[in-house]
Amino acid sequence: MRLRNHPKGAAMQEQWKPVAGYEGSYEVSNLGRVKSLARKKLNRGIPTLYREIILKPSCSKKWGYRNIGLYLDGRCVRKKIARLVAEHFIPNPNGFRYTDHINGQKTDDRSENLEWVTGAENLRRAYALGLHKPTPRKIPDDKVFQVKMLVDQGMSIRQASSAVGVKYSSVCTRLRLL
Repeated sequence: MRLRNHPKGAAMQEQWKPVAGYEGSYEVSNLGRVKSLARKKLNRGIPTLYREIILKPSCSKKWGYRNIGLYLDGRCVRKKIARLVAEHFIPNPNGFRYTDHINGQKTDDRSENLEWVTGAENLRRAYALGLHKPTPRKIPDDKVFQVKMLVDQGMSIRQASSAVGVKYSSVCTRLRLL
């Protein structure tokens, strides 16, 4: 189910909304940008004037999503920009937990490219676009046997699975069944 708020091809004008929980400090736009607002703040007891600035997002190396660090009371909380945009610009009447990039580009955080989906829909699209590769369902019996032999010789299951080149959690599941 797609919940978009802009027709395809329509030129979008940038709109800004305060970030929930950070009102007066940060705003997020429907184009996927985040800005720090101009404000006075005490910096080591000295009143300091901070100017408004568009923040530069970082990109997670593991997953490739853009995120930003938001500060409140000296604590930094990293937030995914796609999630911020979706929460502030896309209605979620069904209460779906996941945001999905419609075109599959993880760095395109415009509201017109985002939608709320279920976990199953999110995974289905990731497979369809080739963003997620299916993992084999079963570890070959010979690999499990090799791990079992190493464990019988005194190695831990973790060390043995690493030596054989299989996931520890998958081996544990299979060994429990033996």
